[in-house]
Amino acid sequence: FFSSRRRHTRYISVTGVQTCALPICGSEPTVTDANLLLGRLDAENFLGGEMTLEVASGRDVLTRRIAEPLGYSDDAVTQAAKGILTIANLTMSSIIKKISISRGYDPRDFALFCYGGGGPLHGTELARALKIPRVIVPPEPGNFSAVGMLLADPRLDTAQTFVVRLNPESLAEVVTVFSELESQGRAMLLREFGEGSITVQREAEMRYKGQHHSIKVAIEEADDAAAVRARFDQEYMRRYGHSNAAADVEIVVLHSLATLHMKRPDIARLARSSDVQKNPEIGSRPIFFLEEDKFLPTQIYDRYALGRGFKGHGPALIVEYGSSTLVGPRDTFTVGGLGEIDIDCSR
Repeated sequence: FFSSRRRHTRYISVTGVQTCALPICGSEPTVTDANLLLGRLDAENFLGGEMTLEVASGRDVLTRRIAEPLGYSDDAVTQAAKGILTIANLTMSSIIKKISISRGYDPRDFALFCYGGGGPLHGTELARALKIPRVIVPPEPGNFSAVGMLLADPRLDTAQTFVVRLNPESLAEVVTVFSELESQGRAMLLREFGEGSITVQREAEMRYKGQHHSIKVAIEEADDAAAVRARFDQEYMRRYGHSNAAADVEIVVLHSLATLHMKRPDIARLARSSDVQKNPEIGSRPIFFLEEDKFLPTQIYDRYALGRGFKGHGPALIVEYGSSTLVGPRDTFTVGGLGEIDIDCSR
């Protein structure tokens, strides 16, 4: 999870499930097989045509390994493929829900940020399952994690176990430990990356006395013990719906997060999308949509031909070299200023 102060939009990220095509995986069914046989992938143009997927082999393996053992007869391959995607989507949506709720967040308050090769194929279906109204697909989603690694500021998290009851005397000791951790973090970052501006954040894992689990709480340099206690109670209330003002609070682990701020390229200059509107429609074919439980005629778009501000509606499939984005029949989409696909799933 991460938050964006811009427009107060918050995002949940999903990269999709691990998938691979039959020529690589062999004789076991894969999510890629299911997407292929439901029309969501083009066998002749996978990875821009650099790899050909084996439709016949995919149909055969789904028949032998799933459809026949389960006794399917009518539309056996379609039923098997539908079952694979239903389970894959249920697994991903359950994980998103579990992680968000455990941190005190409601997925409905977020947008779903989909990247990786497989994420955008599943994004709108996951959003509908979780009642998330908006899906964002960044440019080059298959490379998004790598781009993030290149553009992110280096950060070092140094930590030390320090179990004490929270009070004014112990907080003075905590400040001393934080100072030592910050010195270590600054020195290590400068040694690895050279000169630069460094900022430091303080966090503490805290719990009510007698508990096993703890939660992380931000600590400001000017905080006194009362302010730290109030912030812990507030965060505990947000996560679990209650707090215990009568219980003692313990600090368990101290974290110092040192970030070295480096010069980075302007990502707006990296966007491929332009204001020039080309003809992005490259054909159509039937694609199976789980919620409608049937194949629907679906427009296929070339993502590289979608200019900024382009608006479209589903059912649609937006294809590019490393990924494909599925847009549901009731969804609409817009191409943003950085080339991102902004899908409205609220209808």
